[in-house]
Amino acid sequence: MLMRNPKEFDRVAQEWAVKYAGAPKKERGENSGGASAETIKQRQKKSKEQEEAERVAQYGGYNEDMINRFVTMGFDLDRVVAAFDYVGIDPNGGEDYELEEAYIGDITARLLGEP
Repeated sequence: MLMRNPKEFDRVAQEWAVKYAGAPKKERGENSGGASAETIKQRQKKSKEQEEAERVAQYGGYNEDMINRFVTMGFDLDRVVAAFDYVGIDPNGGEDYELEEAYIGDITARLLGEP
């Protein structure tokens, strides 16, 4: 590909560098005058907002600390959120609160596959 299509090679190399090596993402047209610093900032801001929305959705509206108490025990995030939903835990607007011992037992039982 390098010999036949060097521009495509450069594009794929940049994409892999970002994906696998953590290189900074290069905006299209950044070097050709197509993207200004302002448009780059707007895209980054939008990207951060999207990441925040995805993170909130990933936690199912529950507080991250509540969910992470079970995730740190080795349970998958998706399974913990599903167990919270199954048991009927109140998301409480994303605020952290102390779960009752019975709820903790129910969630743990669900995560361990007990009936």
